[in-house]
Amino acid sequence: MAGTYYDNLNSIIHGFLRSPNGTFTPFDPPNNIYTLGPYFINPAGAITGIFQDATYQYRGFLRNPDGTLITVDPSDSTYSQPVGINPAGTIAGYYYQVVYYSPPRGFLRAPNGAFTTFDYPGTPGSTYPFAINPTGEIAGYYTDSSGNQQCFLRIPAHPDE
Repeated sequence: MAGTYYDNLNSIIHGFLRSPNGTFTPFDPPNNIYTLGPYFINPAGAITGIFQDATYQYRGFLRNPDGTLITVDPSDSTYSQPVGINPAGTIAGYYYQVVYYSPPRGFLRAPNGAFTTFDYPGTPGSTYPFAINPTGEIAGYYTDSSGNQQCFLRIPAHPDE
């Protein structure tokens, strides 16, 4: 199980991992101010979520099963939100290039760290992935040119995408 807790002494939110035997392990992503959520954990124990860094930007993170923590952001992002991690360690999410002034775009982070960004075809962004399954299919929604929200399913073109 993964989650967050509030540290009254330091007025900060930390992430934690609770193992099946009850061991409680706190953690914080690099340059963390607040760990807003370890939201997703895969069967291997890799955790992904969001935190606020020292520049007050919201960023994604990955806590590997060995405890190492890394930032998970497409290179041109100012806000990123992982939305899931599958058993292979592939992370899906969305990000903004300019927070609240640009439409969100989808991203996929492969286990080797490579990013693929995507928009629903024919839309200028406004793509919100919401889940990834074990085969890498991503479900989500997008906003069409009329302002209506529509569902999508992204099927990977090849196994590591």
